Amino acid sequence: MNTNSSRGGLMFAQEKLGARASGFIASQTGLSRRALTFRKELQCFRSGSCLRRVYIRVRGYTYSALSASGSWSLVGNLGARTSPCEPASLALGDLSSRQPYSSDGAYLLSVLQANLDRDGRTSAPQPSTVDAASVSITTGEAVLFDEPNTKAASYEDALVLYRETGDAERLLEDLCALRAASTSIENTQLNSVMMACIQRKRPEIAIRIFHEMEQLVSGGPSLECFTTLIVAHSRLKQADKAVRILADLHERCRTPGVSRDLSEKLFRPSLRTYNAVMNACIAAGDVDKAHEVFGEMVDIYKIAPNEVSYNILLKSHARRGRVEAMQLVLDQMREAGCEPTLVTYTTLLKGYVNAGELRKAEELLNDILYKKRMRPDGHLFNCLLEGYVRLNDWRKALKLADVMRQHGLMPDSYTNTLLVKVCVLVGRIDLAEKIVERIGRPLPVQIYSMMISGYGASGRLWSALRLAKEMRSDGISENIRTVSAQMSACLQAREPALALSVFLRVMREDPSFTPDQVVYTLLIRANGLRADAENAYRVFSLLKTKQRVLTTDVYNALIEAAMLGGRADIALLALDELIHQGLSLNSQTFQDLTCVCLSNRDEQYTFLLQVWDRLQLLGAPIDGRVYVRLLEVAITTGDLVLAETLLRDRWAGRFVMDGATAQEARPLEADLAVSRAI
Repeated sequence: MNTNSSRGGLMFAQEKLGARASGFIASQTGLSRRALTFRKELQCFRSGSCLRRVYIRVRGYTYSALSASGSWSLVGNLGARTSPCEPASLALGDLSSRQPYSSDGAYLLSVLQANLDRDGRTSAPQPSTVDAASVSITTGEAVLFDEPNTKAASYEDALVLYRETGDAERLLEDLCALRAASTSIENTQLNSVMMACIQRKRPEIAIRIFHEMEQLVSGGPSLECFTTLIVAHSRLKQADKAVRILADLHERCRTPGVSRDLSEKLFRPSLRTYNAVMNACIAAGDVDKAHEVFGEMVDIYKIAPNEVSYNILLKSHARRGRVEAMQLVLDQMREAGCEPTLVTYTTLLKGYVNAGELRKAEELLNDILYKKRMRPDGHLFNCLLEGYVRLNDWRKALKLADVMRQHGLMPDSYTNTLLVKVCVLVGRIDLAEKIVERIGRPLPVQIYSMMISGYGASGRLWSALRLAKEMRSDGISENIRTVSAQMSACLQAREPALALSVFLRVMREDPSFTPDQVVYTLLIRANGLRADAENAYRVFSLLKTKQRVLTTDVYNALIEAAMLGGRADIALLALDELIHQGLSLNSQTFQDLTCVCLSNRDEQYTFLLQVWDRLQLLGAPIDGRVYVRLLEVAITTGDLVLAETLLRDRWAGRFVMDGATAQEARPLEADLAVSRAI
């Protein structure tokens, strides 16, 4: 095949109508995918019907050669593109059934041939002449067949398809077929497939592929493959397995029968390997082990750490806000001659935020921007922004966003989410709306849920429901957060029927939707607001069949529903189970237990006595609201013995009294003193 054709950008085949048929290939050797982008596309099938279709598969692409009205055209299969940024259609020329063939079997191919320079730009179309004798369809170059091929022809094919589709099941099927055919795999191919899985956030698939394919690697997996395996375990926070692989590599260096120099060259852990192991330890929360591995690398194997090594150690302390330890690592880094990078300073800033040292974080940011003159990225600003959100400091958060823009950085999706969050938390829904207007539609689903919650908290139920409807119109599917936000907004507006209708609509439109404890809790509350304690208990019973461990909030919702429905028995049942499960009673529990919702004072008195008996068995301090309600009922019913017992327990410290409950108790205690005097 001549030089011009070897630089061509497309491989294709043509079958001539009649007895004689032949194929041809324009080589793809050494050419990037950009070669498939042509300055001009020719029209396929202007008229006539398709007489024959031939499929050609090359490195993950599937092409169709189509015959109509005596001419052939080549088009691309859009589902087989290697990248979403590839052109949406591919077309090469009208191939005349007469012009390509001459009497001696050679033919002239007149097509648009892309001549690319190193920047990927196309020059003017040039004709290419190919000798028929040099054309063949061989394994590994292209496959000609009459029907679409659904199996990967090589490991490279499988990798290209996985990068395009992210279909892990298809990848495993292709690799299984290649393994069944005993197709050997190179270390570079195995490593590339594993890294693709990790980049797709499927590290468990990478680990599985390594163990299934390692027997097919000539000479066994390389150090790079083992290092990538460690990275996969790091993503799964499996530090013990990462450390075990490191020990296995050292053992391979001492394999009997193999020269030490060769084994050291093949399997001695590299700096990247040690960094991967340390990162796995940090991900699993084992800081001591990470430092132990670092010490082994430096002291025993004399491997000099780089800035990545120190950044990993710095990250371990930053997560816990250990400012002094971070400074120590930074000093060691400089002593070793490693210059701190932007990643280093970002990690340091994150540590200051986690330690609550926002002033130091601000000083560091100013130092980076105006003294060190480093080019910041969005992650640096987002770290400080997270600190402002924790403190609900919306003014500094919005000011920081302005600083980002001044340095040429537009707020990304995460930045906008944080800005909306802090505005919603402080009740500035008006500012949140302005941020949303600047973002444009469709919004990230997190912002939809936060805005719906914000509207609900500000009493704007219909704005919340309207935004939810717009979200669905934007093509965003409902999830747990958006559904719970809508239901909460309805309950805050005292519209339980609307909350139930939201739930029923979602279940009807999406049968795969699975409610979590939060949604079930909202269902219990909705039934409670309708004074339907029986249905609330049914929802509670259904939840228990689905999840073994329930939160205190679930029991609180049932107690509230029971009290609103006048079912003291259900409230006591919920309290008994709450205590039996060993869960802590919180402020909401006592508020629900002491709300005055029962039909008469005698029933309220009996119920509070039963609650009092149960709480005394716990032996823990009791909320002061129980004291106030019991004292009020005891005085009203004339049970002075109980009233004096309560008063003694109060001064003995059995009740937790805040300012509000103490003030509420004073007139009752004064009434008790008058009753005792009489």
